[in-house]
Amino acid sequence: MIKIGIDIDGVARDLVGRLIEVYKKHYGDLEIDYDDITEYGLHKFFPIGDYIYDFMWLEHVDEVVAQAPAIRGIRRFIGDLRELHDDDIKVFLVSHQPPTAFLPTAQWIEQHRLFREVDGVILLKGGLAKSIEKSEFDLDILIDDSTENLKEFREHGGIAIAFAQPWNQDWDGPRYSSFDRIVEHIKTILKDLRKKKGETRNEDD
Repeated sequence: MIKIGIDIDGVARDLVGRLIEVYKKHYGDLEIDYDDITEYGLHKFFPIGDYIYDFMWLEHVDEVVAQAPAIRGIRRFIGDLRELHDDDIKVFLVSHQPPTAFLPTAQWIEQHRLFREVDGVILLKGGLAKSIEKSEFDLDILIDDSTENLKEFREHGGIAIAFAQPWNQDWDGPRYSSFDRIVEHIKTILKDLRKKKGETRNEDD
C-alpha cells in the first residue's frame, strides 16, 4: 500500500491569499502581493510582525481559516491520485495547526467536501513550534509547500514533492505548479516504490 500525504495550507487551501484579504479589510492597504511572500515566515511581510499569528490563529481564525478558498483543482487531484490504483493507494490530508484552528479546519474540509475524497485527515498540533513532525507518520509521499517540511521528510526516507509557491523556490527536489504534473511524476515512481516496499516487507518476513 502506498500512502500519500497532501499538506492542507499552501497545497489544498489558499490560506495566505485569504489572510492578505482579511488583513486589508481590517488594516487597510498592504504594500505586498501574494507573489511578494518569497520566504516561509509571514511575520517578515506584514507590518504587524509576529502579531500576524495572533491575528490569523486567534482573533480572526474563522474569517481566515474557515473561509479560505480551496486551491483550484484539489478535489480532482485527489481523485486522480486514487485512480492510479484505488486499492493500493491511500490519500491523507496532513497539516500542522494550532489547536484554535482544528475546528475551523475541520469545517473547511467538510465545506469543500474533502472528507469523502480522502482516506483520513491528520491534524498535528503545531504552529511556530511543532510538536510532531510529518515524517513520524507512515507516509511514503508528501506533497507540501514548506521547504523545511519537505527536507525533513526526505531525510527520513520519504519521497518529497513541492507544490510550487513563491516561498519554496529554494527547494532542490521535484517542484510543480500543476497538480497534473504531480500526478505524472508520481506515476513515474510508483513502480519502483512498490518494488521497494515489497522488498522491505519480504525482508521483515
